[in-house]
Amino acid sequence: MHRTGALTGIWSRREIQFRLMQYDWVLLGAVGTLLAWGAVLVFSASFYEGLLRAQPDGLYFFKRQLLWLALGLVVLIVTALIPYAFWARVSGLLFTLSLVSLLVVLLVGTQAFGSQRLLFGTSFQPSEFTKLAVILYSSHWMVSKGDRLRDYNSGLIPYGLMIGLVSVLIFLQPDISMTMLIGMTAFALFYMASGNLKHMLVVALVAAVTTGVIVLVYPYLGERISDFVRSIQDPVNSAGWQERNSVRATIRGGLFGTGVGRGEMKTLWLVLPWTDAIYAVIGEETGLWGSLLILFLLGLIAYRGLSIAYGAPTEFGTLVGIGLVFLLAVQSLVHIGVVLSLIPVAGVTLPFVSYGGSSLLVWMASVGLLVNIDHARRVQPAA
Repeated sequence: MHRTGALTGIWSRREIQFRLMQYDWVLLGAVGTLLAWGAVLVFSASFYEGLLRAQPDGLYFFKRQLLWLALGLVVLIVTALIPYAFWARVSGLLFTLSLVSLLVVLLVGTQAFGSQRLLFGTSFQPSEFTKLAVILYSSHWMVSKGDRLRDYNSGLIPYGLMIGLVSVLIFLQPDISMTMLIGMTAFALFYMASGNLKHMLVVALVAAVTTGVIVLVYPYLGERISDFVRSIQDPVNSAGWQERNSVRATIRGGLFGTGVGRGEMKTLWLVLPWTDAIYAVIGEETGLWGSLLILFLLGLIAYRGLSIAYGAPTEFGTLVGIGLVFLLAVQSLVHIGVVLSLIPVAGVTLPFVSYGGSSLLVWMASVGLLVNIDHARRVQPAA
């Protein structure tokens, strides 16, 4: 009896070990660390703003972030458990719903900071979910095309029109940063699937002409670019409020930072320090080492994501994985580049760290998809 119990215990431990080996714990560990660290930084960056609300509450943003984190964990689990082939089948529906939501937000959306991007008050930003829908549907659509993807009439032209429609709807909000993120990700995926460099040259030419037209139609964009060019030589004394103060916050942090909660630039010197400028708060309060740690964790997630993508059992899984990693890398670099005054100001969150329900849910769903793709590879029968 004792020996049987011992064998049962050994079998249970082996079973547990086997199941644990089916998941990428390096990826999940890096994500978990960023989420935990992000919650602390959101608390620090938003406490002062919370006290300035009509009903003062220093924990207002922190409590909402924890709520979104809990919901995000549910989303991660759901997307990780449902076989990712299901997401290929429903990608068309998700893409259609994203287009409808973009139309609705233009008609009845909530206005904030000079744009109309939100539904249901300030809790839902359709363009965030559009990022994921575009990656899923683009991957499914391109796989279905096969070799025809390299043809202009059946590949580039219809795909360009499809992404162009999405881009126009988001640009009209206006949200130029999101338009660029989605466009770059979509056509990076197209190149990975088609391998046609000539198509990419055409896309680059169209993008350049379109950008020139937009700058002519919206003069403030040209002024913003001019201000950025002038500030490159001396960003600390830049005429731009956000550029100047974000760089000063980073410099003020030095090597080890002022300490979490002890930063000063978040108190009315930075615009939206808990979202668009949270990397400046990181630089001031945790210093160079804390900033590099965030970069390392994001890089580790990207590395593991690429490993999962290239080991995926299907082409759809590979394209989805590459699309998610590309989006993560570009969005992170844009956020950090803005804070360091390396690129013009753009309202972009730092993945897994910044405050924001829609953004956080999308990134948690993205991790769930990567876990799902990786799990399918690990449990498939050996060839």
